[in-house]
Amino acid sequence: MSKQVKALAFLKKEKGNSFTSEEIASAIGAPEEVEVIFKSLEHAAAIEDHPIKKIPADPPFRSQYQYVP
Repeated sequence: MSKQVKALAFLKKEKGNSFTSEEIASAIGAPEEVEVIFKSLEHAAAIEDHPIKKIPADPPFRSQYQYVP
C-alpha cells in the first residue's frame, strides 16, 4: 500500500479529527515521507468533491487535513 493511500485511510479512520501532514506521516510509520504526504493531501484537498478537506495555516506546511464524508 502506498504512503498516499495509507494517509487517506488514516484520515478516513479518524473522521472529523484534523492532523498536519507531519502528524499523519508519523501515524502511518513514514516520518521520512512528510513532503510526499503533504503534496498528496494538498492535491486531494484541491479536488472539490474529494472528502479530504484542508484547514489552512501559515506557514502552509502547518495546515491540517481531515476526512469529511
